[in-house]
Formats: sequence, structure tokens, C-alpha cells
Amino acid sequence: MKKIVQKETTVCDFCDNDESVYGRCLGCGKHVCEAHGVRYSLSGFENSRSYEDGVYCKECDAKLDDPLHRAWVELRKFHEQYRSIHQQWYHRLKEKQEDVARLMPKR
Repeated sequence: MKKIVQKETTVCDFCDNDESVYGRCLGCGKHVCEAHGVRYSLSGFENSRSYEDGVYCKECDAKLDDPLHRAWVELRKFHEQYRSIHQQWYHRLKEKQEDVARLMPKR
């Protein structure tokens, strides 16, 4: 059986891509895809998406300097700093665990 299904979908205003549209740019209001947009993650986890994430087209991301955009940029820097500290901590933790395992008497 065949049937006609009418579907409404959001497409990127730059390239008409409908596969990975992030959302609407907070600067100019255009819908942007992964290739033409920059997403600032509220949670800090790059693979998780939220409707609360900040989305900018690459043009607005490069030129904007308003308080909201600066806050998103600072949040991204904070998340990057957190991940760096966590990686260092995890590396030190593994070293300490290896020290304990090496010093532990054989049974």
C-alpha cells in the first residue's frame, strides 16, 4: 500500500539541509545546520542537545559582542577548563591506583 504523507521540516537557511539543524540563530534568527552554525552547550556535554543551548550562525558568532554571546563563550571556556582539569585528575588517579596495585603484596 502507498500513501502520501505531508511532512513539515526545518531546513538550514544557508544550504537547505534538513538533517542536522541545530535551531535558530540567536543573532539573526536564521535556522542553521551543523555546517553553518555554532552550538554552545548549556550542559557542557557536546553530544547532548537541549532546546536551551545557544545557537549562532557562523557569521553572527564571529561578529557579535553582546552580553549574551559573551556569556555563552565564557561558559564554553569554563566547560573546556573543567574537561582539562578532569583529564589531569583522571590521569593522576590512574597513576595512584597503579602505585597501590604495584605495592600490594602478592597473595
